[in-house]
Amino acid sequence: MKQTNSNDLITIGKIIKAKGVKGEVKVFPLTDRPERFFELDNVYLESGNQNAVQLTVKKVSEYSGIIILKLSGINDRNAAEDLKGSYISVLKTDTYELDTDSYFNYDIKGLSVYSTIDVCIGIVKDVLEYPANDVLLIITDKEEYLLPATKEYVPEVDIKNNKIVVILPEGLPAYPKGTF
Repeated sequence: MKQTNSNDLITIGKIIKAKGVKGEVKVFPLTDRPERFFELDNVYLESGNQNAVQLTVKKVSEYSGIIILKLSGINDRNAAEDLKGSYISVLKTDTYELDTDSYFNYDIKGLSVYSTIDVCIGIVKDVLEYPANDVLLIITDKEEYLLPATKEYVPEVDIKNNKIVVILPEGLPAYPKGTF
């Protein structure tokens, strides 16, 4: 079995339980394109602090939004039950191409946050997913801000230069002193 470092992976699902007696598992998709499971030949199984292990996908089906996977080496219900809570991942190099002005959350986390006059405000600590739109958790030396990740408030994302430009909405504290 091939192992890899988790930093090279992107999580696309979580095993929620075993299905049947032949080693199949039910997977809750953590991707906005669950149909991608049907295109996979291999996945990486991440469990705890161990290195991710590559497994071959033998069979894929879907029922009511839940993905059913049969993975190599998982041949009975007991082995499948042992995987509950584990994550299904793929290599970052195997991700799908995004639409213009769309980004993977892992690309946004850690970017420096700048005002429209090019003054550094802080960094993106996390990207929180909500039904209406994602929300950026921005940290400064003193505070944390939640900012909708929309074009209105985030007019520019520059992955190459490790920065995003934001416009803080009315009602949030002013930009840190010295930014205007």
